[in-house]
Amino acid sequence: LSSSSAAMARRSILAYVGAACIAAVALSSVSTFVVPGASALRGHATALRAEGETSGESMALVKVTDENKIVMSGVMSGFAGLLIGGIWVGAGLFVAGAYLAKK
Repeated sequence: LSSSSAAMARRSILAYVGAACIAAVALSSVSTFVVPGASALRGHATALRAEGETSGESMALVKVTDENKIVMSGVMSGFAGLLIGGIWVGAGLFVAGAYLAKK
């Protein structure tokens, strides 16, 4: 492939990925499993809450540690490099991002 056709192919792939991301965001806001008028079927039921009283502690699913920060910076920089320049640029940016995060 020539450099211009490779650039066009890369733009085409990025356009498809961008369109897929936009579609995913648009579809995530749609309430797929909620039946319209479901609240009318329940009558005057009171909504129950599963949570107890909240204490002052954080109930995070993932604790933010230095190790998690290093891994995430490497993964995100690698993913950005993969989208921009392909597998080798992604691998290089992953290594660079992980190295810089450790410093």
